Amino acid sequence: MDTVPSTFEIENIGREEGDVIVSTTINPRHTQLYVIPSAWSNTAGDEEALQLDIITSSGTDEEARLTGQIQLAQQPKVLIQLSDVLHTPGDFLNYRIFLANELNQALPRTERPLNVTIALEHEWQHTVESREVVLFPGEMYSGEHLFVDDRDLGDWNLTVTVGEQTTSKQFKVILYSAPIYDIKIGTDEIVTLQNRKATFQYNPPPHINQMIVTAFVCSPTRGLGIAEPVQWQRQQDIEIYLHIPYSAKKLEPVTVDVYITNNREEVKYVVVDLLNNANEFSFLENGGRTDATKKSVLGRLQPNEVQRAEFLIRPKKLGSITLKANAYTEGNEVARAETILRTVPESVQRTGSIVRLFNVDNSKEQYTDVKIPIPRTIDTGSEKISFALHREQVQIASLSASMLLDKLVQSDPFTMAMRASLTLEVLALGRLEWKERRALAERMMNESVTKIVSYANADGSFTIPEQHTPSSACWDTVIALQALTFTNEHLESGELEELILKALEWMRTRQAPQGFFCTDDGGPQNDLQQIEKTAHVLSLFLHMKSHIWRYVSVINDARIYLLQSTPKLRDPYHLALVGHVFQLSLQRPTGKKDHSLINEKVTHILAELLDRKQQSPSGLKLWWNTGSTPDLDATGYALMVMTSKKYLFNAAPIVNWIKGQPYRRVMNVSITHNSHIALRALIDYSKHTTFLEKKYTAVIVPKGKSEVFAQQELHHDSGSHVLTLPSATRSVSFTINGTISGAFEITYSYMESVTLQTQKFDIDVMRYGTSNEDYTDWRVCVRFLPRGSYEKTQMVTCEISFPTGYIALDDSVDELNQLEDVVATTLRNDETQLSITFEEIGVQQKCFNVTGFKRNEETRQLPGTIRVFDLADSTNIAYKQLDTKT
Repeated sequence: MDTVPSTFEIENIGREEGDVIVSTTINPRHTQLYVIPSAWSNTAGDEEALQLDIITSSGTDEEARLTGQIQLAQQPKVLIQLSDVLHTPGDFLNYRIFLANELNQALPRTERPLNVTIALEHEWQHTVESREVVLFPGEMYSGEHLFVDDRDLGDWNLTVTVGEQTTSKQFKVILYSAPIYDIKIGTDEIVTLQNRKATFQYNPPPHINQMIVTAFVCSPTRGLGIAEPVQWQRQQDIEIYLHIPYSAKKLEPVTVDVYITNNREEVKYVVVDLLNNANEFSFLENGGRTDATKKSVLGRLQPNEVQRAEFLIRPKKLGSITLKANAYTEGNEVARAETILRTVPESVQRTGSIVRLFNVDNSKEQYTDVKIPIPRTIDTGSEKISFALHREQVQIASLSASMLLDKLVQSDPFTMAMRASLTLEVLALGRLEWKERRALAERMMNESVTKIVSYANADGSFTIPEQHTPSSACWDTVIALQALTFTNEHLESGELEELILKALEWMRTRQAPQGFFCTDDGGPQNDLQQIEKTAHVLSLFLHMKSHIWRYVSVINDARIYLLQSTPKLRDPYHLALVGHVFQLSLQRPTGKKDHSLINEKVTHILAELLDRKQQSPSGLKLWWNTGSTPDLDATGYALMVMTSKKYLFNAAPIVNWIKGQPYRRVMNVSITHNSHIALRALIDYSKHTTFLEKKYTAVIVPKGKSEVFAQQELHHDSGSHVLTLPSATRSVSFTINGTISGAFEITYSYMESVTLQTQKFDIDVMRYGTSNEDYTDWRVCVRFLPRGSYEKTQMVTCEISFPTGYIALDDSVDELNQLEDVVATTLRNDETQLSITFEEIGVQQKCFNVTGFKRNEETRQLPGTIRVFDLADSTNIAYKQLDTKT
């Protein structure tokens, strides 16, 4: 035995959670498998390798101990740095991506860069931006993203994916943030002796009326000393304070109360200004001057008196509005106050997404005029539409090359030939430069083929001397042909091809007129045995791509027999096997197949299989139980049927189940006609997913109501696969040409005014004839309009904004308070707004009277509004105009 330390391979296997399998590569003929308990694999911690001493069955102690190391994969740690975790619309998000080790140290630069996917995901808009970059270890990537408006409000994730490792960092976009002033006072170095004081001077800004002062001192002998915080309060003759609602809706009247305090023992004449220099709101009841930059109120304060000045404004913008007020006296004494008014939209945001899956293999797929359901009643210009191309179908099962590589454990020549050929196929698909494994597979394949050829008979059939079941001349030939057909795809041997053709000629002579094979093979056979054997033989003929023209009649007769026998099938294994052969026959140019009939039978088979499926409680795993063969064989054939039908998304749970089974580790190795079918099915699935060479061009054509916008293109090397479409887009046409399995997603959002939504209350207003020029009496009746019998209301408020110049009459408010089901009445905005809250308003009308008193004579009178809304459900709302004339 070679004494050079061996390299071991480590992987998770599926029989038991955490199992580790180790194989040596010293001698391919004596490769051994060792199962390490899961507890061992957890002892590695942060170490770079595990040291193993493996005891073998050698003659001496020196040869019996085999020492090696298992290298643990080092995945780079992704560090994400954000400029801030709280943003407002209009801000830029600046971020940096850095690849480091576990100690946050820069990785050494290598010649091989890493493919990094950076995605910005919004809780409603899904993927807003996706970018693929190539990053060398140790390098840093910087990027930025603009939050355009309040449609970007909500929770966000910045996700970075390297290989199968994903790292995320959360942040928020909020509508406003409270103003917090952090004042740092810079002083020269102050040195004090014991029991001495240090003083400094600081003049707080005029808008700062109170603050907390903190300080600390550092002594070389006594260490750090922290002073008790001091609450500082501005002391001045005139003080003002602003009082506003916590938030208000855009275009809603807002009352701004300015409280003025006179701290002197004398009368003060004060001018109070509310400033609007940024034109962020308009003044109401200002003589028509809605665009004024300020409004002033003159008042007189008695000694130590507090008065209130009221301003009525209407916000013009969304977000945070800064309100500033100044107070002046005749002696030029000044007081200032500042606060934030938070303005929220009158409209509500609606979001949605449209997803379409596609699978093209050197072909083209087209979707014409995919409609985007955006109604006409939206706020103009509020649409936000994005198009994202996902180059893997959502939630598709993942398969890596390492999961598909067989371990090449020694067994019978037929199994070894299949293992070696599948290993070479995976190495070619994954473009893996593993010379040792390739050489081992080629050597193993040559040795196995030599032994299989020695079993050939003069008539073309094969006889296998090893014990196996089923055993007959026909089955032995099927098993031998399977192994030789798969291996010759790599060997490309002319002599071996002649041997295969000779065996197929022998098989042709064993076909019955009804289409099945080997009627006299090993005694009497039932229908299911004949169907199974015919399906396997037909599969062999269909694999002869360059010589298939020789066997058109044989293939057609066997196919007709299977089509006629399909109604007899009940067992999942036979259903899946026959379905796989049908799909294979559709891919071969035999010239006599009935496509519609075959597709009909495959659809029937899939329906039968789905009726017999077994599923995990989570729905993430799917398989079939069968009494005739191992469950792994039946599930493997079912996966091949789903894959050939391009149902890759639906097949993902099947892949997940097979990945958890010993699809490479054969416990009781025996010669079988279903050799490694589960591994073959996974490899076939990976050809359409993992190993699919994505070369494509996608054309996206957005269309409006009457115009077509400029088309945009995406291709396989595009940096970003997320497009922002024009806001007027109402349908999208999508064409993709090339090779890719993926999906496209159209994400849309818009703002819809609550006033334009379907009215959920019926409001009936009648003006009484008793009204005159000073008093107006109205009768208001409200009833609920439910969409279903289950809908009810709770705590409904009827909010009445009186016409310009009118206020609520106190007597009518008192009468409302006497009503039995009235919970509360509230007067706001100097009695120009009256809110009446009821316990419930149902489908029966609820009526009440209200009277408005004309307090002022206005030159320009605007009608009032009645707004009825449910406090428990914001979608239950209705509006009605209130006028003094009707």
